[in-house]
Amino acid sequence: MSLEKEVQEAVGDLLNRLRGSIESELTGVVKATHAEQAVLSRVLAGVRRLDADTTLTAVLDSLGELIAALSGRAALLVVEENGKIRPWRFVGFSPDISDVAALPLTDADLSFMNKIVIEGQTCLLSSTDRQATNSRGFSFAELTEGQHALVVPVVIGDDVMVLVYADDVSFVSPLSVSSWSEAVELLARYAGRRLEGLTIDRALSSTRESTARK
Repeated sequence: MSLEKEVQEAVGDLLNRLRGSIESELTGVVKATHAEQAVLSRVLAGVRRLDADTTLTAVLDSLGELIAALSGRAALLVVEENGKIRPWRFVGFSPDISDVAALPLTDADLSFMNKIVIEGQTCLLSSTDRQATNSRGFSFAELTEGQHALVVPVVIGDDVMVLVYADDVSFVSPLSVSSWSEAVELLARYAGRRLEGLTIDRALSSTRESTARK
């Protein structure tokens, strides 16, 4: 075989490998793009659903269902005026958790949640982060290897009034962790604005009724 032919074959082989690699990468990009577009559509649909809700309870119930649909499991915990954290609703968890209101929270759960309430910052938990205090999750939702959880503080006015928990324990998402966690945080924060708006509307309505009776 001549040197020229060997070079041609080597170049051809290299081009075929590059073509295969590029096609594979493009396929992955297209799939990721479709997945990202799908999650944007779901977030928009979620915003519209929250806008249609007219009570605080309806907004919280919708939020739990929307977030569970994105990540797999969701839990909403209400921060009461005295600072007590109370489970409100769990979606996607084991049927064994039937009486959410009676679900006990450990001291470790409450300590970490109170830290989030005080700091007002979203926290992403990973089972691979052994240095994190809650790398194994909470007592009601333990994380195993390769799983992640997110806790988002929902602010109403100037105070954190709700904690939103989400994890991918029971769900194989086509989205990256950053994608579903960002979608969850966006919906949680929007729900906070919606709850705040409904609270103001209710206060104004009560004021008008009091004025009308005078």
